[in-house]
Amino acid sequence: MILIGSVGGDPEFKELQDGRKLVKFSMATNRTYKKNDTKVTDTQWHNIEAWGDLAVNMAKLIKKGQNLYLEGEVRYGQYEAKDGTKRNTVSVWTKSFNLLPGKPKEDASGNNEAAAAKSVQEFKESSSEPVAETVAASAADVRGDDDDLPF
Repeated sequence: MILIGSVGGDPEFKELQDGRKLVKFSMATNRTYKKNDTKVTDTQWHNIEAWGDLAVNMAKLIKKGQNLYLEGEVRYGQYEAKDGTKRNTVSVWTKSFNLLPGKPKEDASGNNEAAAAKSVQEFKESSSEPVAETVAASAADVRGDDDDLPF
């Protein structure tokens, strides 16, 4: 799964008793569309987790409001609440990430993915820091084509 969005709060870093390192934070992604000739923005919130050295790096680099490109996988869990009811959880376990510059932008058509790809390209041109070549390509291809769906 690929997410491009903004970090909702400063990451919470924990070192567990067994020595494992964990970081958790929320991330918002936006989808913009037109409904009855009115521009509508739908914001989705995602629970993000990372483990090990990746967690340490994310805790050091990521702050609230940071624009982020993130690759990970969806994980489902369950726990028992204090009142005895079972609760389900959904989180994204991070495999890799890249910091994106600036505030979230949209291009003239309301396409966040194209704007994110443009931001990555502008960052690559203005920075001496390496940025993965796949970030711009993946950001531009987020919407994909319906023809590649298996159904």
